[in-house]
Amino acid sequence: MAHLKVTVPENSQNILGIVTINAPLEKVFEAYTFEELFVNWWCRGNPMKVYHFDCRDGGSWHIAEQSEDGNEYEFTGCFHEVAKNRRIS
Repeated sequence: MAHLKVTVPENSQNILGIVTINAPLEKVFEAYTFEELFVNWWCRGNPMKVYHFDCRDGGSWHIAEQSEDGNEYEFTGCFHEVAKNRRIS
C-alpha cells in the first residue's frame, strides 16, 4: 500500500509530493526510473502518452494522462538528482 503526502507552500509554484510505498526500494526505484515501468503506474492506471522521459541528473519528463471522459492532462517536471536506490528529486 502507498501513502501520498502533498504539500503546497504559500507563494510558491512548487508542489511537494512524498510517497511512502510498502515495497522493496530497488523495485520502487526501477518503477520510477524506467519509462516502460513508469507508464504502468504513474497515471492511476489511465492511458498515458509519453512525450519525453530522460531520467538522469538534470533530465526532464513530459507526459499526458488520458482520463475516462476523453480529456488529456499534461504534466512536466525535471530530475534534479537521481541517486540509484537512494533518492529522486
